[in-house]
Amino acid sequence: MTVLVIGGTGRTGFQIVKQLVNENKNVIVGNHSGNGNIKLSKLDVSVRKFDLIKENVAEIASKLGNVDVVIFAAGASQSHPEQAEWLDLDGAVKLMDAAKRVGIKRYLMVSAAGAADRATWNIYDIPEYYIAKYYAEKELKHSGLIYTVVRPPILSDGSLTGKGSFHKTGNNDVVSRADVANMVVLSIADARAFNQSFDLYGGVESMDDLLGEL
Repeated sequence: MTVLVIGGTGRTGFQIVKQLVNENKNVIVGNHSGNGNIKLSKLDVSVRKFDLIKENVAEIASKLGNVDVVIFAAGASQSHPEQAEWLDLDGAVKLMDAAKRVGIKRYLMVSAAGAADRATWNIYDIPEYYIAKYYAEKELKHSGLIYTVVRPPILSDGSLTGKGSFHKTGNNDVVSRADVANMVVLSIADARAFNQSFDLYGGVESMDDLLGEL
C-alpha cells in the first residue's frame, strides 16, 4: 500500500508519516516545496511537490501515480488565515477530484473540532480555517470517495498514548499529534472508520474501542 500524506512535513503530518513507516507502508510526502527536511531524511519516504493552491486538477492528478490512499493533513497557519479558502477548502477539493480522476478511492482528512458547528466558528482566532474545513468536509462526504474525517481540538506535542475520546468532557480539549496520527493510521484500512467523521479529544479509551463505537 502506498500512502500520500499532504502536509507530511508539518508537525501532525510528520507524526502520521512516522507511524506509517513503522507500519511498513510505502509513504509519499507531499508538500509545496518538494523538499524534505532533516526529520524526513531519517525515514524511508519519498517527497513530491504539490502546490494545491496554484496547480489545477489535471496537474495534481498527474502526480498521483501508484498512490492508493490520500491523507490531507495540511492546513493554513494562524499567520496566513487568508490561505484557508485556497488550501483547506479549494486545495482539498481539487485533491479529491484528482484522486477520483486516477481511481483512488480512499481519502482521509485531518480537520478541526468545532468545524462541524457554525455556532462556534466566531469564537476561534481564525474562523476562516473552520469555515474552510466545514465546506471541505461537506464536499468530501458527497464526493463518492471512501472518507474518514478526524477533528482534533488543541494539539500538543505529547507522547503517543493510543487512547482518546469522542466527547469533550471539561479539561480534555487537548490531544497529542501522535494520538491523532494513531487514529488516522488505524482508520486507513478499518472498515469501521469508512465514511465516518468524528472529533477526537484526549481520553482513556483505546483507539480500537473508539472505532468500535462508530
